[in-house]
Amino acid sequence: SNLFHHVRSNKHQKHLDLFYKTQTIELEEQTSSVTRPTFTMDLTRMMIACNIPLAKVEQPEFINFFEKHCGKRLPSRTTLTKCMEEECETICSKIKDQLKEKDIFVQADETTDSQGRAMTAIMAGTLNGVTLERPFLIGLSDVTTINNQSLQLAVIRALRKVLGSELANKKLRLFLTDGASYCLKAGRGLRQQFPNLIHVTCIAHALNRVADHARTQFPKGNHLISEVKKFFRHFAASFKIPLPPEPVISR
Repeated sequence: SNLFHHVRSNKHQKHLDLFYKTQTIELEEQTSSVTRPTFTMDLTRMMIACNIPLAKVEQPEFINFFEKHCGKRLPSRTTLTKCMEEECETICSKIKDQLKEKDIFVQADETTDSQGRAMTAIMAGTLNGVTLERPFLIGLSDVTTINNQSLQLAVIRALRKVLGSELANKKLRLFLTDGASYCLKAGRGLRQQFPNLIHVTCIAHALNRVADHARTQFPKGNHLISEVKKFFRHFAASFKIPLPPEPVISR
């Protein structure tokens, strides 16, 4: 039958051997000590830094490449996931050592992931009195609707996750956001829990709001600019003339 021929085929035997190798490696790593091999930890860090999904270690071509050119047998996806969790705890401990017992700032910003989902990024850093150091990303929340309460909750959760009992309410000095109304409300709400907090909004966002207010005060000028933009947009689309191959010299 077709099933019998498939079982005896070289392709099936090859994949079966790879499966047994993966199971053997996983069993050996589960029975070994808590300390991970250097190769496994380095592989985990490399794949995370290069944005390579950990599931790729189970691809036959990926396994064959490492066995052929590196002479290494790849660990299982489960092992790499455990290494990633251990590495995350190590990094959080290092961030905690950098932030605890120091004056810190928190920055909140909206972003999107690779799938277009709305995310709220929470960053924190130390205030040395002269310049702002490079902040640490301490929280990334998947939110469907962002408002002042969800922003406050995201900030507090991120700080408690990293600092834990070392979080001192008087050490949070600065809160950086854009000038949206819900951010202003979130700043006022956080100030009740952190008495020394100063809320600073984005200057570019504030200037944009000023310009938007000026647009409403001069409707004729706004209409003129709108018509000029429409003219140039339709003019360029109607001809579809490509750019010249060489710069045009007018002088």
